[in-house]
Amino acid sequence: MKDFNWPKIIVDDRAIFSGLIGDLFPGIPDESKIDLELQAQVRKITKDEGLQPEDGFVLKVVQTAEILVVRHSMFIIGNPGCAKSTIWKTLAKTMTSIGHETVYDIIDPKAVTADELYGCMNPKTKEWKDGVLSVMMRNMNKNIAPYKASQKYKWVILDGDVDPEWIESLNTVMDDNKVLTLVSQERIPMTPEMRLVLEISNLKNATPATVSRGGVLYVNDSDIGCRPYFDSWLMKYKKIEKGLPENVFTLAYTQYLSDSFTDDLRHKSHITPTCDMACMQSLTTIIDQLDYQLHSSKEQYDHLKKLREENNEEAIKIIYEGFFVFAGMWAYGASLDEDKIQFSNSWKSLSSKQFKYEGDQQVFEYYFDPILAQFVNWKQRVAHFNVDFEGLFSNLVVPTAETTRQAVLLDMHVASKKGMLYVGAAGTGKTTIIKDYFSTLDKEKTIYAGINFNSYTDSKAMQVVVESQVDKRSGVIFGPPLGKVLIYFMDDLNMPYLDKYGTQSPICLVR
Repeated sequence: MKDFNWPKIIVDDRAIFSGLIGDLFPGIPDESKIDLELQAQVRKITKDEGLQPEDGFVLKVVQTAEILVVRHSMFIIGNPGCAKSTIWKTLAKTMTSIGHETVYDIIDPKAVTADELYGCMNPKTKEWKDGVLSVMMRNMNKNIAPYKASQKYKWVILDGDVDPEWIESLNTVMDDNKVLTLVSQERIPMTPEMRLVLEISNLKNATPATVSRGGVLYVNDSDIGCRPYFDSWLMKYKKIEKGLPENVFTLAYTQYLSDSFTDDLRHKSHITPTCDMACMQSLTTIIDQLDYQLHSSKEQYDHLKKLREENNEEAIKIIYEGFFVFAGMWAYGASLDEDKIQFSNSWKSLSSKQFKYEGDQQVFEYYFDPILAQFVNWKQRVAHFNVDFEGLFSNLVVPTAETTRQAVLLDMHVASKKGMLYVGAAGTGKTTIIKDYFSTLDKEKTIYAGINFNSYTDSKAMQVVVESQVDKRSGVIFGPPLGKVLIYFMDDLNMPYLDKYGTQSPICLVR
């Protein structure tokens, strides 16, 4: 009873559940039965993948394996960034490594219509057109390439929002019938090797009929957390500067990103919903780019070289701590709304031992200069206005401290091939800043394409625009012209029509 229910209970209710078990079976120890061999293999694969074999993560992988033994369909539920995808991917690799070859196919069911998912009949010609899921399941059932009879497990991964419009059609697949029945009267049974895994953030739109048909693994935010991601990222800094950056970042994490600080941040007013993992990824992205600039800019690298020759470890430590402070202020403070001033004051007080901020402006008004080893106002970096500009008046941009810092942060994310979201009211200059940034890029190496969303944009229209910018390379691989980087600029991302369950199909396709 405990082993079966424990994975789906939220942290707050675990004490109550343990109490109930204790009351029902007094004096009987409720020790879990653990597959030690599987656990050891999971740890090995996790390490091989460059991840942290943390107890909470390993437990979730083992629990997933246990559920898939007794249930042919399961839900992995948890907030964004809590490692849901990593859990089942690690399990697939673990199973393959012990001789049970595991393959999987992923689809976001909300990125296509129900007809595109299951297939539909043309009302005029009575011709049947297959859907994505029906093709996937038929290929698995009949071992059509890339599937083979020798494969021990074949998983269909449905990664997206659940709503009754598409999931009710899967009820016969998820119950003991294990059959997908299509409108064309075709019946596709699930073979013993096949499993259905639904990866979702919540079940608020699912009916009891659906929920009762699958096993449930709930990943709490505190089960794994952001620290393993941070530790995995730190590994690449171990060999640099005799482990200096690694030590600095570890101490800075403890000093600046304490549990009380991050808990307090969750209750502040944000301009857009955000999650801890997204903040952590922004932090590491910005630090990586600052470190890259430190080693690629001649002026900065000469300064670093000089400090190394003088064995001035303290000065090098201050540079890396400055990187952490700068990255942290943007990663954790950029999405705040009314609470920016409060965040700015607390961030200043946290870093006041090491750094001084001239003037009484918010921390966002400063950037870190590694040569001076201090925070300097962005006004120092504003480029001179080009008086001889001869282009269209609408393309004329007067550089300010705001446009400069936005362009610098945008450049960092573009260089590391990470997406960036600009949020703000109409007319605040979001499009202008982005287009002005694109005009500065090297046209030989970079091309960019604009996608303008409106209330009629659906996933099909979005796909057509995306495909119009890429060439077919081979088979199902598409890409920009060789040697070039393609950047998509999606304007008015919030515009597509919301369906009655609050999802937008083009955004599901982007995801």
